[in-house]
Amino acid sequence: MIQKTIFEKIIDREVSSYVISENQHAMAFLDIAPFDKGHTIVIPKKKFETIWDMDKESYLALSDMVHDVAKHVYQQLGVGVAVYQRNLPSAGQEVPYVHVHVLPRNDDEGKRPVFNDLMKNRISYVSEEEKLEFLELLKLG
Repeated sequence: MIQKTIFEKIIDREVSSYVISENQHAMAFLDIAPFDKGHTIVIPKKKFETIWDMDKESYLALSDMVHDVAKHVYQQLGVGVAVYQRNLPSAGQEVPYVHVHVLPRNDDEGKRPVFNDLMKNRISYVSEEEKLEFLELLKLG
């Protein structure tokens, strides 16, 4: 039996998450181990391992939500936003499921790596209350 990825478990509500936005094609939620506060993951609801596995409609629906989330993060937090996505382990993809990171970046974070050694640069929220504040701040519509 093939095991579900963490993202499939989130979609199926087998694992709880802090959902920012959701529609029939895609879902956005706060990253469980963020690089910065407000770090959001956007996924298609249909499983694809890489972007070239995706049909055009699914890719455009994912891109549409990434656009909305990135714009909203910028508007709500007033900071720069890094948007990135990786394909296959050789490129640093850790979960074999297409996902896009929307990462708030402050001016004073310019020296902190974003794309290299990401696992060494994780942060955490001070409390559950702080995480819930970011959830409410970043929820769309």
